[in-house]
Amino acid sequence: MSCSHHSSERDADTCVACGWALENNSWVNYNSNIKLFDTAYDKGAWSIGSKFILKDRMVFPPSYEGINLRFLKGKVNIPIPDIMQEWIDGSRYFSITSRIEGTTLEQAWPTLSWVDKTRIAKQVADNLEEMRGLTSPRIEAVGGMPMYEASLFPKGDAGQQPLSSDQELRMELEEPLLHLDENMRRTLFANMPRCRPYTFTHGDLTICNIMVKDGNFSGFIDFERSGFFPVWYEYVCCRFAFGQVDMEWKTLLSEHITKYPKAMNFQMALSKLRRYPYRSEEALNCLNHLVEEKNPESP
Repeated sequence: MSCSHHSSERDADTCVACGWALENNSWVNYNSNIKLFDTAYDKGAWSIGSKFILKDRMVFPPSYEGINLRFLKGKVNIPIPDIMQEWIDGSRYFSITSRIEGTTLEQAWPTLSWVDKTRIAKQVADNLEEMRGLTSPRIEAVGGMPMYEASLFPKGDAGQQPLSSDQELRMELEEPLLHLDENMRRTLFANMPRCRPYTFTHGDLTICNIMVKDGNFSGFIDFERSGFFPVWYEYVCCRFAFGQVDMEWKTLLSEHITKYPKAMNFQMALSKLRRYPYRSEEALNCLNHLVEEKNPESP
């Protein structure tokens, strides 16, 4: 490849993603088929032609996408990407996966009818159920690795080590709340739902991680946060949405996956006590609304 013009300082019209200056187009006729199409925090995703996806992110917290995709292959018959290559270069982690056919549900959402959306939700739920058939004796990432899930674990930012029982999970959840009133803690954890079986959980079923084609579900993407969680955690994750459209999607999806309303209320109360320890009445109100009738999480 011939040398091109280089500047000691980045020009104002230089692309921040690839470093290519617009002025270079005056003497070349190259139209790149490698394009940045998504960014979040310090992560970027690039399409390589029409067949592959390149992800570029910091090494920490680690991405378990490659490990998870290899684990799932051959165990479930659901549409997921193939992991082609992954490597670390300095402080950056790179991975290349195959591309699932279609577009994200987020892109398709405005063009879909309610019948289409409901059908897709049912298809996602059916495929999810197959994946949920995979269990582990511990709460852990695949291969016994730590879990980086701060929404559940107090030590999630630094990495939660595997947990072998519901009691161990309770101890981890309760530790940051020891300064609270003992009766309040007793009320909270007396309502902690049973967590077994520890179930393989995608953990991030946002509208941009569901692929669709011709009005039907075509695949799951983004398994960076997946692992073996409490059986109710996939349902609880539907509580967290990124904007109105994602909330519409997760509300619809929640109607078709196994419901754990007691776990939802427990997680909401736990989150409120963590964030607003001096407004404990709000947390207790969540507990007061625990569903009493028999449901799949009941002993």
